[in-house]
Amino acid sequence: MSKPLHILHTECSPNWGGQEMRILEQVRWLNDQGHRAWVAAHPDSQIARRANSMGLPLFPLAFRGSANPATLLKLLCFVRKNRVQVIDAHGSRDAELCAWLRLFGYPVIHSVHVTKPISFDIFHAPFWKYGTDRIIVTALLLKDRLTKLGLDSGRIDVIGEGIDLNRFHPGVSNEHVRRELGFSPDTKIVVNIGMIRPDKGQLFFVEAAALAHRSLPEARFLVVGQGTRPQFEQAVRERIREHGLEDVVIMTGYREDVPEIMAAADCVVLASVDVEAQSRVVPQAFAMRKPVVATDVGAVAELVGPRTGWLVPGRDIPAMAEAVLDVLDRGDPARIEAAFALATTSLGFEQMMESTLHAYNTALGRIAPETGPS
Repeated sequence: MSKPLHILHTECSPNWGGQEMRILEQVRWLNDQGHRAWVAAHPDSQIARRANSMGLPLFPLAFRGSANPATLLKLLCFVRKNRVQVIDAHGSRDAELCAWLRLFGYPVIHSVHVTKPISFDIFHAPFWKYGTDRIIVTALLLKDRLTKLGLDSGRIDVIGEGIDLNRFHPGVSNEHVRRELGFSPDTKIVVNIGMIRPDKGQLFFVEAAALAHRSLPEARFLVVGQGTRPQFEQAVRERIREHGLEDVVIMTGYREDVPEIMAAADCVVLASVDVEAQSRVVPQAFAMRKPVVATDVGAVAELVGPRTGWLVPGRDIPAMAEAVLDVLDRGDPARIEAAFALATTSLGFEQMMESTLHAYNTALGRIAPETGPS
C-alpha cells in the first residue's frame, strides 16, 4: 500500500447520483485502507446526508461561487487544521474554488465525470490551465476534448468506473426481487437504472418498451431510480399511462438493492441521450453477466461495442426496441462472456482506486508523471 494520505473530496451538487455515489465509495475505501479522507459538501445536499448515514467524515460547506472569500477561508482553515495533502474536486464550481488553494501550496485534482461541454472561455480557461495539478477524467473522450483545448495530456489521468466485484457478480440471487414484484421465474424483465432526469432518457425507454411490448407482451420493464425533477418524473408516469402500460412498465423508485435488481433482469438498458461518460450501470451489468443495450452517446462506446453489447443510436426508439427483442429472443453468449471478462479483469474498484492513488501521489511529486501517447 502507498504511504497514507490525507485527502479532501469536494462536491457542490445538491443531488444524488452515480457521481456522488462514486465519491462516497472512494472516501470509505480510503479510510478503510488507512488513509484519512473527508467529503466537503453543502450540509443540505444529498451527498452530505448519505455521508452522515454511512458514518463517513463530512465537512459541511456551503459553496457560494468560485471565489467567495468567506467560503474559501473556511476551506483553507479546514485543510490546514487537518493537514490535508491533496484536494480532489468533483464539481465545476467547487473545482474553481479549490483552485485558489494552489496559491497556498496545496495540490488540487479536478475530477470530471460527465461529457457535458467544457467551458473554456476567458473566465474558465485559467482554472483549467493553472488551477489544477492533475485532472482525472472517466473516459478517453474527455481527455481528447481537454487536449484539443490545449491542456497537457501528461497531466490528465483516465480512470473509468470501478465496480465492487463482491457485490456485483453472477451469483447474486434474483428470487427476492421477482417475488416482491410478482414475477414468475420465466418472466422476461428489462431494467433501466439511473436518476430520473431528461438526459438519462427514461421517456425513450418507455417508448421502446411500448414498441417491444407489441411483439413480446409477456415482457416487463422496470424504471429504477430517484427523480430529481418532479415535473419530468411525472411526465414519465404520464407517458406510461398514455400507452396503457401501468402493469407492464413499473417505476420502482430509488433502490439500494441494485445487484438484486440486476440479478432479476434479462436485459439491462442504458437509454441516456446526453452527458454520459462510461456509466456505472454498464460495468455492473457486465460483471453480473447481464446483456447490455446502450445508446451511443458520450463515451459509452468505450465500453459497449459489437464484442460486449448492443449499441444503438441515441434517441432511436425502434433501434432500442429491436435490440431489446434481439437480446430476449436470441442473446449472444460470446458477447456476454467478453463483457464479463472485461469487467472482472479491468473494471474492478480496487484497480480504480490504485490508479487514483497513483494520480494523487503524482500530484504530490512522489511519482514522476507517466509519459507516452495521449
